Amino acid sequence: MQLIFNNLIPDHDAGVFNPPSSAGTIHSSGAMDYIVEILLGGLNRWDSLYFIHIAEHGYIYQNSLAFFPLFPFLVHLLANTLCFPVQFILNYNNVLLISALLCNVTLFVLSVKILFRLGRNVLNNTDIAYKACLLFCINPANIFMIAPYSEILYFFLVVYGLLCLESCRKMSAISMFAFSSLARSNGLLNFGFILYENMIFLAITLKSFFTGMSVTKNNSTKNISMSFRIFTFFNILIAQVVYVFISLGLFLVPFILYQIYYVNELFCEKMQSTLAVIPDYLIAYGQEKQYQIRGNSISPWCNFTIPLSYSFVQRSHWGVGFLKYYEFKQIPNFLLALPVTMLSLGCVMSYYKWNKKTCWTLGIESHTVVLKKDDEEQRCVWNNPRLLPYVVHILMLTVFGWMFIHIQVLTRMLFSSSPLLYWFAAYCTTHETKTKVTLRNEYDVLKSTENFSSVETEDNLKHTVMNILLDQILNFKHQMLATKLILVYFLLYVVVGSIMFCNFLPWT
Repeated sequence: MQLIFNNLIPDHDAGVFNPPSSAGTIHSSGAMDYIVEILLGGLNRWDSLYFIHIAEHGYIYQNSLAFFPLFPFLVHLLANTLCFPVQFILNYNNVLLISALLCNVTLFVLSVKILFRLGRNVLNNTDIAYKACLLFCINPANIFMIAPYSEILYFFLVVYGLLCLESCRKMSAISMFAFSSLARSNGLLNFGFILYENMIFLAITLKSFFTGMSVTKNNSTKNISMSFRIFTFFNILIAQVVYVFISLGLFLVPFILYQIYYVNELFCEKMQSTLAVIPDYLIAYGQEKQYQIRGNSISPWCNFTIPLSYSFVQRSHWGVGFLKYYEFKQIPNFLLALPVTMLSLGCVMSYYKWNKKTCWTLGIESHTVVLKKDDEEQRCVWNNPRLLPYVVHILMLTVFGWMFIHIQVLTRMLFSSSPLLYWFAAYCTTHETKTKVTLRNEYDVLKSTENFSSVETEDNLKHTVMNILLDQILNFKHQMLATKLILVYFLLYVVVGSIMFCNFLPWT
């Protein structure tokens, strides 16, 4: 899609970060480079230019510090290992582009697989887990998960970390969440899933402690029982507190090494010798754009009590701050973020409807809703205490997005941060259709019976088995309103987003 529209529509001059390409590479631009730029050039737009630049040159300009290092590092590593032979026929910049796309396509496929396993584990419903994976493949932030952005890497780390946490592999979950904080800044919020697990464990232990304080036959036995229970509880409490602090320390190690050590080393020491290793054309570009160049001068945030560059860069270069984006000229961007906001809030309200006791007790206590006979089976899925931390997480991100960030980023931020939106979209659209798994089981059972003898029946069933989401799209007019709205939202943003993105037109 980007191939067609990138070559049909002239690129808009957005006046964004677009430094000169590398000079003096092994192979200068030639026919193969031209072919790559024709085929894939539409994906190297907007923030992709930052990531490719960082993968090639590292952090030269202070404004590039807003883009975290894990994705550029993987792209650089891939370009110099698996894709190294390609450097002899392509410009290094194009090698990095191919490496980034190869990395993202691989992570996209792996994410689908893990999303299905996680959904089946948490929801205990194969149908909705499968449907969520189909919707993930056409999600509104799809273009950002294929282009050289860190969104799909972040999503992969989050869902894999959640799968590890659901499978009681807590150290693996901590590792995945820690690496997610090197992919995107909101990765720091993922530690909340670890805290929630420990909070629930302590709450259940405390509840069991008080419940077990029953009256015994004599006072001496009662006193011994009480003393033992108190001793046991405080041992568990201390162990859990120590575990949380150790987990938090391990979780923060990568982030601290990057923000406090590596970044400070680059920008908080004025080293004129550093400028000597930066290509002249990049220094000239930085001076032309009035960027803070590494080694040129000490950055202001270096004198902060906690010298974190991220908040300073976001505030000084992009004007990010509390309600700072609330201007009349930004109304179109707020409208772009409205569908994902409605989907997110609809998810939260729907969950609250079916899990009021779980929400008010923070998951310590819950109850099962008794469904009417005419209620759809899929509604039982949403009556699930295990979804509470997912719901709180998506609500926090939505509120934070509307209060602080450039609102057009909200779509890709939410769709790359949680599996919950896919589950909710699948939940809203699955009540009137069956998935491949269910139909395949029915097909196999029917085929084994004696009544299954019609070739026409077999062909019709095979056709039905192969149609799930596609069947709803092709039979759009027969769908319910909620299904229509979700399908239009997903497909419209995929198509329009690809057109806008590849031509440097403003999008999410």
